[in-house]
Amino acid sequence: MTNGRYVTALHAKLPVQIVEPSPAVLKRGMEKFQGWLDKDVSKGRLTKHDAEEARERVREVVGDGLSGGSSGLGEVDLVVEVSPSLLRVRLECSGEDISCECSDRQG
Repeated sequence: MTNGRYVTALHAKLPVQIVEPSPAVLKRGMEKFQGWLDKDVSKGRLTKHDAEEARERVREVVGDGLSGGSSGLGEVDLVVEVSPSLLRVRLECSGEDISCECSDRQG
């Protein structure tokens, strides 16, 4: 989970859905999010009430976000796709022609 989702849930007060196929990765991300909230409360930058409200605005979804039912996204205003920092994966996600030789090394 990135700081952007933290800021969105906290300061913009918008509902956020975190969609992750791996329950373990989702759990780690949510623990990091809760840690940021706890840290801001302990430093007096955020009230406990505001932290609880921010946490309530975050919905965890295990899956790909495409299937229907309770595991799907439903209706949303904005989707931000995050992919690993691997060139081949990013090109595949963007739909770019990847027929050329691609290196997974950055730089």
